[in-house]
Amino acid sequence: MPFTPLHMGPGLAVKALLGRRFSLTVFGFSQIAMDIEPLARMIRGDTLLHEGIIP
Repeated sequence: MPFTPLHMGPGLAVKALLGRRFSLTVFGFSQIAMDIEPLARMIRGDTLLHEGIIP
């Protein structure tokens, strides 16, 4: 399911474990970037939300 805030839960856990070696900001922006494609496809009314996934 796209656009879920649940992505940040595992990100926070990894941040707690790795500290400065893991950027929560970059992780958050990457999650948003990955949700842009399905958002555009939802707006267009496509049935296929992610490229390469067979419905």
